[in-house]
Amino acid sequence: MSGVIFHYTHRTRLADILRTGAIEARTRSHWLNPHGIPPLAWCSSAAPWEPVCSATLVVGPDAVLPINTVPGRAYEAARVRISPEAAEAWDIAMAKSGAHWSTIMRLAQTGYEQNSDPGRWLASRRPILARMWIGVDLWDGECWVRVPRQNEQYCAADLDAFAAGVSVVHSLPFSDL
Repeated sequence: MSGVIFHYTHRTRLADILRTGAIEARTRSHWLNPHGIPPLAWCSSAAPWEPVCSATLVVGPDAVLPINTVPGRAYEAARVRISPEAAEAWDIAMAKSGAHWSTIMRLAQTGYEQNSDPGRWLASRRPILARMWIGVDLWDGECWVRVPRQNEQYCAADLDAFAAGVSVVHSLPFSDL
């Protein structure tokens, strides 16, 4: 796979990710019951947003998210741009983790019901470490804005200042992959 994939999240969770230097494999239990969903680090090739990502529940509406919509107020939605080699097809990752085929099918069905395309989902059974990241962005309400790095590192403590407009470097239109 070429290009870039995304881990969509929200600013508070992004700060945790930046502090640890990893997108941890976590149980995904909000769309289905917590049993049978193995811990995975979820990604998507969808842009500008993945409608079924857990951050949608935090910053988005309590309804099906319209296609090509990024939820929340400015600087709430966040994403990590990742090398595609960091993950594999989600259904394969789930099967390798021991998930039952019916759980995989139910999760795909839920994705379709929420305006998502499960064909664009990817997952890793291991944490996705910072060395696999291409960049980090925050949604400013109109486009993705790159979070600047200092000495090749991101600083979680700087996210609030950045979101307040203190250190905006340059913007990317949502279609920029």
